[in-house]
Amino acid sequence: MKLAISLSSLTSEILAQSALRFRLDGRRPALLTPDQRPAIARIALSGFSFLLLPIARYLTDCCIPEVDADGVPTDDILWFEADIPANVAIPLRLLVEHALTAFVNRDAWTTLNPAIADLYDADLRRLQTSIASLLTTAAPARLRPCY
Repeated sequence: MKLAISLSSLTSEILAQSALRFRLDGRRPALLTPDQRPAIARIALSGFSFLLLPIARYLTDCCIPEVDADGVPTDDILWFEADIPANVAIPLRLLVEHALTAFVNRDAWTTLNPAIADLYDADLRRLQTSIASLLTTAAPARLRPCY
């Protein structure tokens, strides 16, 4: 089953989280703003690769858009395909989207506030474990070691 993620939707979610953090704690300026959309999308591409590598054995195909000379993705859609039941597709996609959000936020906060970055990193690790666990139980491994 093919699972697609829109970079523009993901970027909007990340910006909404940043705005909410500012709204709840007005002492800090919003960290991520709409003018940073291209940079957020570029970091999300890196995060997508980061998330797919440990689960590659469960994937049948994937697509990570190339970037142009300015580092902007040439397509809005990231996708991967796995041999999973239909009832697992939506939870898996949501886990990947949340993990990408945690990845971008972790990178954004690393130098400004390491404590907040650590919270996002812990969230990212928990989500990676959940993704791997879901695939382990729902999808057959495609690559098997040869001894």
